[in-house]
Amino acid sequence: MGSTKDHGRVARARLEGRTVRPQWETTLRLNPLPEIMWPMFTLAFRYALSDGIPRRSLIVALVVGTILNLINQGDALFEGADINWIKFALTYCVPYAVSTYGAVSYRLAKTPR
Repeated sequence: MGSTKDHGRVARARLEGRTVRPQWETTLRLNPLPEIMWPMFTLAFRYALSDGIPRRSLIVALVVGTILNLINQGDALFEGADINWIKFALTYCVPYAVSTYGAVSYRLAKTPR
């Protein structure tokens, strides 16, 4: 996982009697959200569920998802071939998520701090 440079740094530290964590171990540590992030996270969640954002995102997802499904699986839809239902559903979920993310990040940027 770590580079040879990282292994050398750890080996030198051990020779000197110090304990050092490998770089990959310190960067991949799974920490929960810092306490300072929770208010922003809850505000973003509230924005995602309020003021018409879900409705607008749903409309965007239906329009964009339908166009993308026609492009990606049009031959399967019109010729009666097998449809990949996971791809079909995800093609609607991705535009919804992107539209919601854009609206929420815009509102967070406009929020005074």
